[in-house]
Formats: sequence, C-alpha cells, structure tokens
Amino acid sequence: MILIFRFWLILVFRSQFTINTLIDVANALNTGHNKMVENLGHERSNLIAQVWKFIVEEELKIDLLVYDSKRNGLNKAIADVTLQIESATIIQRVKVADIRALEKSTTSIQPTIDEINELLISVGFECFSLAMAYNRTGYKLIRRNGSDAKETLSEGESSLVSLLYFFHLLKGSNAESGMTIDRVAVFDDPVTSLDSDILLIVSGLIQGLYDEVQAGLGHIKQIFIFTHNLFFYNEVTCNHEYLHFSRNESTFWTVKKSGLESKIQKHSSMICD
Repeated sequence: MILIFRFWLILVFRSQFTINTLIDVANALNTGHNKMVENLGHERSNLIAQVWKFIVEEELKIDLLVYDSKRNGLNKAIADVTLQIESATIIQRVKVADIRALEKSTTSIQPTIDEINELLISVGFECFSLAMAYNRTGYKLIRRNGSDAKETLSEGESSLVSLLYFFHLLKGSNAESGMTIDRVAVFDDPVTSLDSDILLIVSGLIQGLYDEVQAGLGHIKQIFIFTHNLFFYNEVTCNHEYLHFSRNESTFWTVKKSGLESKIQKHSSMICD
C-alpha cells in the first residue's frame, strides 16, 4: 500500500513538471509573437529584404553576371568613343586654325586688285586702275601717271568700279570670319548711269552668278534683281544663251504705283519684249 502511494506521488510530480514546461514554452512563443506583432513593420521590412537577397543571390545570379559583363563592355566602348571624340576635337581645332590661316591669305586685297584691273582693261577702261592704299588694307583709284583718280571719275565709271568690287565681295569677304558664310545677293538697279556697253558687261557678270547658283558653287544661295531698265531686264532674264534656270528656280514680279499705293504683282513666267 505504501509503495503504490509513492508511485502515484511521483507520477503527479512528473505530470506537474511537464505541464509547467509546456506553459513556459507557450509563454515564450506568445511573448515572441507579441514582440513580432508590436514590431510588425520592421519584421515585414526584414522579410522583404531577405526575399530580395535570395532572389538576387540565388535566382538571378547568372543574369546579373551576364549584365555586369555587358555593362563593362559598354563602358569600355564608351571610353573608347570618348577618346576618339577628344582626338577628333583636337584635329578639328588644328584644321580650323589651318582654315583661318588660308582665309588670311585668300582675303589679301592684291588678288582682287589684279582681277578688277584685268577686267577693266578687257572692257576698254585703261585710263585708270585700282591700287593698294598706303595702309595696305584698302584700295585707291589712280591714273596711268599714278595720280589720284577718285575725284575725276565719271558717275558711270564710279558705278562700274563699285559693281566690280561688289562682285568680288560676293565671292569672298572683307573679313576672315565671313569667308564661308552663305549669302543672298541683291542688285538694286545696278545699271543706273551706265552706258550700253557697261550695261552688257554687268549683265554678263550677273548671268555668270546664275550659273554658279544653279551649279551650287560658292556661297551665293539666292539672287534678287530690281531694275527700271527694260533693256537690262531683258538681258538678265530673256537672253536664252545664258539663261539656265527653270521656272521652279525663279520668280518674276512687277511693282506698280496706283495712286498713293504701290502694288506688287507676281507673274507665272518671265516677261520678255
């Protein structure tokens, strides 16, 4: 009887120990859960970080290696192109300096003096010519004996010299920076006070500009001509020996004054007498 009691007492003690252990474990789990609930935002961030770490380090490892390889290749290509650009920029600066040096030689006034004097002689004007001014940056008109001819030129002769200089200026520039600038040429009644012989010379020069514009030579992109002289108009528009432009490349207008107003009328084709 005594033995049975002792066994039961031991069993009770053991059962109580097991229950206490289970309660402690449950309390610990509950405490941990409560802490997690209290710090849910932080726990969620940790979980997301762990998920992404797994994705990056495990599932996307190969893809990332391929990406790094391609990125490194592109960075190297960019570095090579950058070096090429820098090298090309240096070469460009050298070429620009060379162009400026060439422009300095082409803007010399002596070639213009020689060409205008040759043209004057070819059309019969031998009593005066152009020469370099004392400052070597301008022109002067002289007689055959070397005296100044500026004050004794007729109006027609002065106009011719001005026109010849203008033609050379169209193809060059009076400044180095303007040598390669595209331009529009405007002739506003250029044959005023000119006799018929000089008028034909000017007409021929303008017709030569037509050919250059038509062929895309030089820097003249468009020509405007204003005139009251019908003979000059016919020479520069209706002389088919020199006329090479098409209807799409030219337009013809007349300006007429009616009362106090001037009216501009466009014509579908050239007006030839």
